Amino acid sequence: MDTKSFDMNEALKTVMKGATLAKPTVSAADGREYALVPKDFELKDISDPHRVAPRPPEGVIKVDDRASLVSYAKRHQNPTSMIFADYNAGTITATLDWHPHNQIKGEYGKAGPRRHHCILTLLPSEEFSRWDAMQGKLHRQADFALFLEENASDIWSPEPAIMLELARDLEGVTGQTFKSRTRLTDGSHGFRFETENKIVSEVQAPEEFRLSIPVYHGEEPEVLTAKFRWRPSAEGLFLGFVWHRVEYMRRARFNQIATQAAEDTGLPWIAGRA
Repeated sequence: MDTKSFDMNEALKTVMKGATLAKPTVSAADGREYALVPKDFELKDISDPHRVAPRPPEGVIKVDDRASLVSYAKRHQNPTSMIFADYNAGTITATLDWHPHNQIKGEYGKAGPRRHHCILTLLPSEEFSRWDAMQGKLHRQADFALFLEENASDIWSPEPAIMLELARDLEGVTGQTFKSRTRLTDGSHGFRFETENKIVSEVQAPEEFRLSIPVYHGEEPEVLTAKFRWRPSAEGLFLGFVWHRVEYMRRARFNQIATQAAEDTGLPWIAGRA
């Protein structure tokens, strides 16, 4: 063999050309395809001009409870998904196509489309809505007594039977003249009423009472404290109550729901809004 006529570089080029032609097509990430043609193996676009480029999932899904948020997020989440909990708006949002984080090689720094969301709007429970509509206001004696009677099952302390007795006592002295209030040794209030015939009736009411009701729809009950309030007037005795530190409990429960959603989905969560 004449070694002088053998060119190693040319042989190597020939081998590389053969290897390249073994797989002459290249697929791009956006769905386009290219073919390597013999002339210097340039890429030539051979894609179908009528093709439809793939679109990432998108949509805003609104759910009514935490279980539904978790179920949907687990079905569609990926390594970029995150949960945002906005207490002021009362929403917990799973953004399923957020920006890639710095642990995803080759993806960090790119922007996510942010078009696929599952939003849970936390609604107050029916029980909390009823009591919250009454709190902070003073009501006519008969109206307040009727409300207590209809909702006594929500009362945790004192026993519902005691609050029912209070409601019936208040109904019993409707129309009588309010005379005075005294503070009893156990901290409760004693209200004194009198008829035109000078018949005296007394009603005892607690300084505070506690409810066992859920704050948010679909969640577990909380023990909420209400402070008793009263005011005499020419029209009779007006009664009511105000919440005691309930807003702190609502925020704590909100954070607990967000934390539980994050644990159930394995997604990180941020207190705030995107």
